[in-house]
Amino acid sequence: MSDAAAELKRRAEGMEEQKQKSVEQKMAGNTLFGMGQYQQAAEMYSRAIAFNPSDHTLYSNRSACYVHMKLYDQAISDAKTLTKMNPTFVKGWGRLGTALMSNGLYEEAYPAFLEGFRLDNNMVEYQRLAAECKDKCNKGLGVAGEETKKAFYREKHKKQGLEEFQAGNYVSAVRYFTQAIDLDLTNHVLISNRSAAYCKMATLPTTTLAQAPAIYKQALADAERCINIAPEYGKGYARKGAALHGLGQYKEAKSVYQKGLEVEPGSKHCVDGLKAVEKVLSEIHEEEEEWLDKKAENKEKDKLAEQHPDMC
Repeated sequence: MSDAAAELKRRAEGMEEQKQKSVEQKMAGNTLFGMGQYQQAAEMYSRAIAFNPSDHTLYSNRSACYVHMKLYDQAISDAKTLTKMNPTFVKGWGRLGTALMSNGLYEEAYPAFLEGFRLDNNMVEYQRLAAECKDKCNKGLGVAGEETKKAFYREKHKKQGLEEFQAGNYVSAVRYFTQAIDLDLTNHVLISNRSAAYCKMATLPTTTLAQAPAIYKQALADAERCINIAPEYGKGYARKGAALHGLGQYKEAKSVYQKGLEVEPGSKHCVDGLKAVEKVLSEIHEEEEEWLDKKAENKEKDKLAEQHPDMC
């Protein structure tokens, strides 16, 4: 066996020995945890982590110990570490939600529980805890950091806006999207959504012909703002095309849709919008041709009338 091969073997054996020691410490910690001796259990898990820091379950177990010890900052830190190490570990999101909730940080706990439930719909307890956190937030409890608070209410208003949009309540949708945008001024998706809501709002039976152009202009302004923020976002061009279509600027709309397809080939919104505006342009062309033919016919009749004034 070569020196290099011998060294690799030695390292592999050393790693296996470290892992075995980690397992032994973990088992001891589990026993202590079951006996309610959380501090001692946490110490065992810490020793296990020293032997095998890549085992995410050790951070999960120690986080649970810290919650029982009311050491919430340490519990949150361990839970965040393990969810980064293994984002698909369902229990990790439960640990994070529990640590945050125990510390009164309901706004942050809410999405953690939701993520756990999303990963495993059988974890109905996570769904229940998420609902409990949301209820507390709605009552003004559990205010976390300013950025977390903004993120929570931004998503809340976005969801409300989407629900109202789907229900055909476009005025309400605009209001909710505006509230969300106020919390995140450069969120191009929210701005795009509001542009779409404005376009729909302009077509409502309650919107007068005099009001519609101003509403379409608001949709256009949002679409252009969206494109400026995210020039590679194809849907932004679809929003601009729809607003221009509503304003009767069909050729400009066609050009924008084509640009959107360059940015995002196959974009359904741009493809559909382009077909719609090309149909209108085709109809206009036919009407123009018919009008020109009619005009030429009338001109010919006028000419004949001049040449033969007695004819009728």
